[in-house]
Amino acid sequence: MACSFWLIDALVRNGHVPQARKLWRELISLVSDLGLLAEEIDPATGAFLGNLPQGLSHLALLNAAALLNEQRWPKARALRVRSK
Repeated sequence: MACSFWLIDALVRNGHVPQARKLWRELISLVSDLGLLAEEIDPATGAFLGNLPQGLSHLALLNAAALLNEQRWPKARALRVRSK
């Protein structure tokens, strides 16, 4: 899962924001009812594989969300950078 969220980061940083948002929606649909992510997901069955919950997957999700948010609200990012 972490690698899929890292792919979102790469897509955004290379100007492919619509494709990144599409992948984001696909990945978010895989989150469990409790909001948890596993280490991997079986593409054929959707079954969680590996460690559950997987902290790295959640960290990658948060980083991708922040990056997508910065693309949506660039003025907010500029203000935050300027205030530092």
